[in-house]
Amino acid sequence: MNSLIKLRKERKLSLGELLKELAKAGIELDDELKKELDTLRDLRNRIVHEGFRASKGDAEWALTVAKKLITSLYPDISHKIIHEKRE
Repeated sequence: MNSLIKLRKERKLSLGELLKELAKAGIELDDELKKELDTLRDLRNRIVHEGFRASKGDAEWALTVAKKLITSLYPDISHKIIHEKRE
């Protein structure tokens, strides 16, 4: 069984477990990105469990972190899947 599916069924799908799975697959994220992802996890938990209301700045920062992750994991195609809308 796919390890991610197994983790999800066991309700153990966490950021730490996902990073371990990436490492098993030979994918290492740099320390700065890991730190940002951990901070993002904290923000998410505050929103979900404590009723924290994120600011527009929080949302923009979270999007930047997500874009860094996509660029890190998919450098060859990231320019095609990350679009900056300017109106």
